[in-house]
Amino acid sequence: DADAVLVLSEGACGSGGAEPKAVGRLLKALPARTRRLLLVSTHGVDRTNALPFSMENMFGGKLDKQRALEQEALLAARKALPGHSIARFGKLKPSPRASSSSSSASASASASSPSVELAPGDALSGEMSTADAAAVLVEALRRPESVNATFSAAPRSSSSPPPAAAAGAGLDDEWLK
Repeated sequence: DADAVLVLSEGACGSGGAEPKAVGRLLKALPARTRRLLLVSTHGVDRTNALPFSMENMFGGKLDKQRALEQEALLAARKALPGHSIARFGKLKPSPRASSSSSSASASASASSPSVELAPGDALSGEMSTADAAAVLVEALRRPESVNATFSAAPRSSSSPPPAAAAGAGLDDEWLK
């Protein structure tokens, strides 16, 4: 039994991610003890009429399919689970290889790094390292601010420097937006 279920959608994570049909079946099969769904999606789902997302959606309707998956998952989660979250990321790029002893230190450093920006809905875009994405997902499972919310995550742009308080607070200020 799991308290939370993390679903990596095919649209966001590529082959190996859950296909839309499989997500519906997965949600129906969740044990009663499950309290929360965290769905990993992609940037642009709500911006299919704006560049560059309109071009990406033009060939095969990838973003329209992803939006339909999100809607199905939300409906199922609202019926059966007390909590849900949708985390939207851009293209995930491999993190630099680290030794296994330093990988947990690297993940916790990413979690406390103000180099990640969060915003409600589908407001951000940009490539992100898998380590930063993993740190955001861990924080999303820990934080009550992310329950019943949809948010996007991206590297902090140079035009939006971290708040002065963020240096010691890590992602704390980002969750309070």
